[in-house]
Amino acid sequence: MLVFLLALPFFLYMALLSSELQTRIAKFATTKLQAITQTEISIGRIYFKPFKTIEINDLYVSDDNRDTLFYIHKLSASINWLNLSDSYIWLGHVHLDSAKVYFTNDSTETMNLLRFIDSFGTDTTDTPSDGPPFTLKVSDLQIRKTNFRLKSYQPEYIESGMNYEDMFFKNINLDAENFKLVNAYIFLDINHLSALEQSGIKIDTIQGYFAMDSTGIGIENMHLRLDSTFVRGKKQKLVFSDFAQMSNFLSEIVLDSDIESARIR
Repeated sequence: MLVFLLALPFFLYMALLSSELQTRIAKFATTKLQAITQTEISIGRIYFKPFKTIEINDLYVSDDNRDTLFYIHKLSASINWLNLSDSYIWLGHVHLDSAKVYFTNDSTETMNLLRFIDSFGTDTTDTPSDGPPFTLKVSDLQIRKTNFRLKSYQPEYIESGMNYEDMFFKNINLDAENFKLVNAYIFLDINHLSALEQSGIKIDTIQGYFAMDSTGIGIENMHLRLDSTFVRGKKQKLVFSDFAQMSNFLSEIVLDSDIESARIR
């Protein structure tokens, strides 16, 4: 009996290393999360090595309108620190492959990501409160073959050029550091990013410090190359006071630009 009791923690640990058992537990947890968020959440497979790494396949989360919020075909991450009671997650290296991330506003001009986070009872406002903001930090981030969309409510159709009310980037490949998601605000140091926008604009490479917060969407210390066009600048920013203003881009959004040098062809 003594030997069994001493060996029990080892056998429990080995059982927890079973991908099948972990996937069953994860699917049970997603059922509970669906009830809390009133959204659809599903997971194909998960493998968690306690307190070290996690691998997830085919993770799908819808928003409250049953549209895709994000889908991840494959994600692997090393874990530095978790404090779920304070809504704080810190990951080391993260590799994300073949994902779809769609941030959209509804008729109230509230972003679906904010509504999803709000469903957990987390404070997503800029006003002081007793509740901590949801915070996700990633030290080293790699993204491959991913689509990202930032869409306003009922964007106007334009025949040519980039539609800033509906920006849709495909085949994103990103190498970045110091990623931080605080509620719906995003910050990261971009070492390399390439993508194809739905308008046909192809970004060969972009570098700089990216921020999307309550003051706008911008990049500092920017190096941008589009085919034979090259732009270097201290700052390029779309300035607004609320995400809802993106629905009236031409009349309400201000472009704040500080270009140091450029070659346009």
